[in-house]
Amino acid sequence: MSNWNSEYVKGRRHLARGNTQLALCNFQKAVKACPVKNSRELSTILFFTGLALRKLGLTQDAVRSWCAAWDLEPGGPAARHIKSNACVSEPPADEREWRVFHAVQLERYLRTKRSKSVGTLAEQDMIRELIADSFRGLLSSGRLNGLDAEARLREYRAVEIVFPFLLPSIGSGQHAKSGF
Repeated sequence: MSNWNSEYVKGRRHLARGNTQLALCNFQKAVKACPVKNSRELSTILFFTGLALRKLGLTQDAVRSWCAAWDLEPGGPAARHIKSNACVSEPPADEREWRVFHAVQLERYLRTKRSKSVGTLAEQDMIRELIADSFRGLLSSGRLNGLDAEARLREYRAVEIVFPFLLPSIGSGQHAKSGF
């Protein structure tokens, strides 16, 4: 068994046993040692790295890891995970640009949530549509025309989406109110 593969297997064991920090260390060693030509395996390692990062509360890093895994294997576990759990359906425009924009905005949204995850299907749909609408608006504005990757990323971060939230109910007779 190759060194990177043994680190990956150790990481999976640690993750299953709840030793997330040790799992992350193993996954990081596996990523460093895995040859790039093994893109499928590297994608899988990056996917599990993202799971460990998310469990440690490092949501932004987790999303980045999943996006890197998605780039390596568009039909792999990270792509399926993002599509099912992180509100991504089919990208509305250029896929790579959509993924970067989505990752920036989803990370911003998840930082506001105690659970650090998207709950209901209705919430998933709402978040997906809000992000997709903002992305389409940004593309049609022309603000991205001629910009390099760093400048586009700055533009993505500058976009402020007002995500609705629910306020906890106060007292027994009051209902939660929308935070629009």
